[in-house]
Amino acid sequence: MDNSELIGNIVRLVPLKIGDISDLEAIGKDERIWKFLVEHPVSTEEFVNYVHQCIEEYYDGLGLSYVIRRRQDDLAVGVIRLFEYSRLHDKASFITWVTPSVWRTGINTESKFLLLTHAFENLNLIRVNFKVDFRNVRSQRAINRIGATLEGKLRMNTKISIDNRRDDFIYSIIAPEWPTVKERIINLLDLYRS
Repeated sequence: MDNSELIGNIVRLVPLKIGDISDLEAIGKDERIWKFLVEHPVSTEEFVNYVHQCIEEYYDGLGLSYVIRRRQDDLAVGVIRLFEYSRLHDKASFITWVTPSVWRTGINTESKFLLLTHAFENLNLIRVNFKVDFRNVRSQRAINRIGATLEGKLRMNTKISIDNRRDDFIYSIIAPEWPTVKERIINLLDLYRS
């Protein structure tokens, strides 16, 4: 699976490596990032485990993980991952987290655009999934905005603690939709530039 750096106008997606732990820990302390995510690294040990898991997924052929770096200053601002990768079924899932200081700046949108382009045009995936906590309205709006299709709600789908499970909304983009979605995202990115 190709793990090349992906470069846009405002971000670079750089393959995640052990040396990124301190950058991610520094930006990942804001609790707003993790409010609706199952992954919730807080301590140095948890960030070390998180990065090791992402790297192992790559070597096992199950995923790609990138640090999102803002091009203007090379600052790490988040992580975007393609995971649950299946070559047999030509599909994968997406997850992104970015520090709140860059919310609504186009960084998340361009990061998704770069990895979706890689997924559909280089990896030749047929389907990409987005799983969103049913309470996370902000992420639902962002995924709707790029043109993903809401497929439904999976009840009690994700374990968030020993005795607590959450409902998830499942969105997808499939290969026949990609040209239309791609154009829509390009138009969104143009709005951020104007």
